[in-house]
Amino acid sequence: MITNCPPNQTVLAGANAQFSIGVISPFPVSYQWYLNTNFPFVGPFLSTLTLLDVQPQESGHYSVVVTNAYGSATSCFATLTVYSNLLTGIKRSSNGIVTVSIAGLPNSTNCVFAATNLSPPIFWQLLFTSNNIPPNGIWQFIDTNAPAYPTRFYRFSTP
Repeated sequence: MITNCPPNQTVLAGANAQFSIGVISPFPVSYQWYLNTNFPFVGPFLSTLTLLDVQPQESGHYSVVVTNAYGSATSCFATLTVYSNLLTGIKRSSNGIVTVSIAGLPNSTNCVFAATNLSPPIFWQLLFTSNNIPPNGIWQFIDTNAPAYPTRFYRFSTP
């Protein structure tokens, strides 16, 4: 009998994800994990599935079939959503103000940095930190100080 299902997870690309289930059985059991019910994983066959350095293509529905000598049980699905921090657009208005559009991890802390050149040593200045990224992960940063710099480079991160 499966006592608990793995919870859904949302992570950034490159992070690790882990799904675990609880099982009660008076007999030895084996585990077979699946992605989207069609793609079985090749070992290890444990009650915990650890995915290292996940990428967006690994997003999907994960489940496990637990089998003992007398039958099997299938867990409910746990959804893995993998986001890539992605700069989706950048525009400089006629007055020099820059709007940076970003797709990132929803409901997370995100930081925007800027530098005036990319020659080492690069000094990345923290411009903005937000703890209020919307559930869809899409947000914008408006750099009202950009007109003071002829060239400005941007990066962002989720600490």
